[in-house]
Amino acid sequence: ADPNVNGICDIFPLLPGETCTLRAAIDETNASALGADILFDIEGAGPHIITPVTPLPPVTKAAFINGYSEPDSIPNTNGPDLGSNALPSVVIDGENLNLDQPILTIDAEFSTVRGLVFRDQMDEAILITADSVKVQGNFIGTDATGTLPDPGFQGIVVRGDFAEIGGTEPMQRNVINGSQVGLYIFAKDNALVYGNLIGSDKSGTVSLGNPGSGVAVVAGGTANRIGGVTPAERNIISGNGFGVQIPTMTDGNFITGNFIGTQPDGVTPLPNTTAGVFLFGGGFTTVGGSTGVSTGSCTGVCNVISGNRVGIITTEGAT
Repeated sequence: ADPNVNGICDIFPLLPGETCTLRAAIDETNASALGADILFDIEGAGPHIITPVTPLPPVTKAAFINGYSEPDSIPNTNGPDLGSNALPSVVIDGENLNLDQPILTIDAEFSTVRGLVFRDQMDEAILITADSVKVQGNFIGTDATGTLPDPGFQGIVVRGDFAEIGGTEPMQRNVINGSQVGLYIFAKDNALVYGNLIGSDKSGTVSLGNPGSGVAVVAGGTANRIGGVTPAERNIISGNGFGVQIPTMTDGNFITGNFIGTQPDGVTPLPNTTAGVFLFGGGFTTVGGSTGVSTGSCTGVCNVISGNRVGIITTEGAT
């Protein structure tokens, strides 16, 4: 930690500003009036591995934690019909943390977490407990190359409204896999989940899998949108157990414009091994819509749901 919360990120006062750690940077951000950007410039060749011995402090003031500020980090430039070519070089490893100890907790609205690798956690990689938080351009549950699994228990857990997971710009695409549930929206509303690879490696062609669900919306969350209407908003949700799972008492959500069970080309199978979509009593959930082209490159609100063991499962009470 930073012993002197004074606007200078420093853990060794005799060398001011020369020994800044991520923990100290969060300390200084939390003590600031308006929050801060947390940037990286770590000596030597990446990947640069940060292994907290104890949990990092929760972020309580608005922060823009930007792993792509590290000079040897490379954001994705590929479009939605391809996988990701990103190579983030700042890795946060949760191997020393226990159950109920997320790697990173965001408890400040309007914060952004971008361009980091989260791996090997006992609990959540990222826990969001504030509204209007963005998680973009990260690798969750992989190694730094995005091609090998390095899993944890939960990937991203959302407990705040208006979260944005991914985005329409290539650099905002997350790769989310290797956890029991890749993305877990718990009793919260109005999340946007778009432009991500969920369940595959960064190429979108190899399953690394979230064995439970790629995306789960539970406990009453409503008006959450998984996908969108343009190719840039499309999620590739493939290689999981369930692709998308919405259980009982969780109504009024939208699953639109995704490829579920295929690679990014929308044709080659990459199955979700149980089902593409499972609606377990989730009422008034919209899957697709009445417009769009459902062959080739799907456009509009339609989904391509193909290659899975079962495409869509609905139970009593699901609409």
